[in-house]
Amino acid sequence: MTVRISGLFAAGVIAAMQFTSPGAVAAAPNNYVCAISEVQECRMNGVCRRIPPQTINLAPIMTLDIKKKELASLSLLEKERTEAIEGLKATDDHVFMHGLQDEETWSAVISRKNGSFTGSISTLEAGFAFFGHCAPN
Repeated sequence: MTVRISGLFAAGVIAAMQFTSPGAVAAAPNNYVCAISEVQECRMNGVCRRIPPQTINLAPIMTLDIKKKELASLSLLEKERTEAIEGLKATDDHVFMHGLQDEETWSAVISRKNGSFTGSISTLEAGFAFFGHCAPN
């Protein structure tokens, strides 16, 4: 069974450190490249299993543009897919986002300190948790 999901989540390129001169305050980045390292599918019967992101039409690598509130798939083999982010809150430490497509909802958070990325997708049939990393782009 293939679940039709937004196809634009991901996070994973290991977070890069930004270096600034001592005492300088760096502005938080507005663009990230992200990659998913793991997706777990869980069903109502309590069975969970690891699946590839492509199984649920999830882009394994994508970009995030905070100012545009947009996710875009990043692939050499496929045409770029974009998704508008319905809700986004960026703080000094985190980026929180969520959206809705058809009968699925999703939410995700990125740590601006270490690049860790976690998110979830909820459908009527299953729940999906995904993990990865993002780096400033």
